[in-house]
Amino acid sequence: MSPTRCGRAVIVIPAYQPTSALADLVADLSADAARTIIVVDDGSSEECRPVFASAAACPNVVVLSHAVNLGKGQALKTAFNHVLLHAPADAAGIVTADADGQHLAADVRRVAERLERSPSTLVLGSRAFEGRVPLRSRLGNVLTRGVFRLLIGRSLTDTQTGLRGIPRAFLPELIQVEAGRYEFELEMLVRATERGLPVEELRVATVYGGAAQSHFNPLRDSLRIYFVFLRFVGLSLVTAGIDYSTFAIVYLESHNILLATIAARAIAGLFNFTANRTLAFRSGGSVRGEAIKYVVVVAALMWVSYGLVTTLVLVLGLGVYVSKLLAEGTLFAASFALQNLFVFAGRRRDRIDGETPAVTDWGAYYRRPAMLAPLTRRITRRVIVREALRAAPGKAPATIVELGGGGSPFLRAFRERFPDARLTAMDTNALGLRLLEPQLGGDARLSAINRDVLAPVDDPVGADLVYSVGLIEHFDREHTARAVEAHFAHACPGGLVLMTFPTPTWLYRLTRSLAERVGVWAFPDERALPLDEVAATVMRHGQILRLFVNWPVVLTQAVVVARKYK
Repeated sequence: MSPTRCGRAVIVIPAYQPTSALADLVADLSADAARTIIVVDDGSSEECRPVFASAAACPNVVVLSHAVNLGKGQALKTAFNHVLLHAPADAAGIVTADADGQHLAADVRRVAERLERSPSTLVLGSRAFEGRVPLRSRLGNVLTRGVFRLLIGRSLTDTQTGLRGIPRAFLPELIQVEAGRYEFELEMLVRATERGLPVEELRVATVYGGAAQSHFNPLRDSLRIYFVFLRFVGLSLVTAGIDYSTFAIVYLESHNILLATIAARAIAGLFNFTANRTLAFRSGGSVRGEAIKYVVVVAALMWVSYGLVTTLVLVLGLGVYVSKLLAEGTLFAASFALQNLFVFAGRRRDRIDGETPAVTDWGAYYRRPAMLAPLTRRITRRVIVREALRAAPGKAPATIVELGGGGSPFLRAFRERFPDARLTAMDTNALGLRLLEPQLGGDARLSAINRDVLAPVDDPVGADLVYSVGLIEHFDREHTARAVEAHFAHACPGGLVLMTFPTPTWLYRLTRSLAERVGVWAFPDERALPLDEVAATVMRHGQILRLFVNWPVVLTQAVVVARKYK
């Protein structure tokens, strides 16, 4: 498609603690009066305000801001959302560039022009890594390139480049990606490959030194990027220990390599299949289908392993145990690639909006709470009271509202801490509201209101504190946002909003998977929420004061505390 038939691409620059290099790049790019530039301030310090002010003073520049640092991925998604809402419908898409001085304005324009000519192609501004390149960057690119080829089966020159031309049609899917930091860019390539999106590499200059600076942490962010592979490695080491121990025990008794190999692979394989499916690859495919494919792969690798061990023993004269270690080490990479691309191809994705899940039976849950509910509620009660006190030290709230407060033990905790406060519980479940009577019976300052959190708020309470525990995760993405907004609707200007919700940590995924397998999981419509999804909605209505994960409850709950804008 020619440029005359396609709108101009929007340039997006996420920035955290930028130097003057950002202002210089924006000034150069803004010379093109027909192109919009979006700069996202990802929670930078006050010292960086002059840099953003300088960028904002340039023509056709929009500066969006995060109250706290949420990571490069979330900054990009904030800009994507803005583009989809405000850019012309015929815009080709967006071009992302880094704020650290590593991208020349001329190269940014070249990528934009290429995207405008091919608006359905993901364009990568790929560096050649020639000349004086920091060792960590050179090694990081080589490692990422290799791992990407191993995971996806596709070879790219520069998988870490931040200079990308992204088609407009691809943006809605990318906004829903869970990753919020540097791993977001690798996930973008994975998604593009999975959907068969054309990817084109355009050679650009490799710039390091000078004013350029990067907030990429080699250890922390590489761990995020390679976490699937690292989970696989960890589980493989445990599996290898089970396999090797079983092999040694059976061989000592039988002196038969084939029998020992079969027994070891059967026992270790049962563990490995379950662990890899739930923890490493987090697959959502059919258990039966994946089990059949896993058996095929294990059987094939078992015969290869048997052949290698036998050859090493008979031809090279090595010991059986040494030969076993060498054979399994040789087959490790093949095992990962086959499981990733063939066995566990059904990676879990968020439920599609509009799809109707099974609904939680709250009546049954109120009558018979989970066995560990008293313990987890005690932990949560202590956390939310502590956070309310921390957010408003020395100021007792006069009015407190709990949304989804049926059967709640938390209002009683706030009554004990704030004896003069007026309490309100809102819920659609009549049984849950009746269960408040044994806890707060006769309390004249308690109101129980049967109301849907998603209903329009025509008569806001104007509370000093509005909170919920385990509420907003029981809706699809759109209704979760509406539930979050209801908290702010009932809060007074400057009032506090506090929410807890499950977030998909490895511990949550493991615990929920085990609960589902033994048939005790009671919340089929629960959707573990990424922190950035909730934070994006919260920041439209208030300032985030605290955002953290409450690990001791095991089914890990995120806690967000915000103050409503005045």
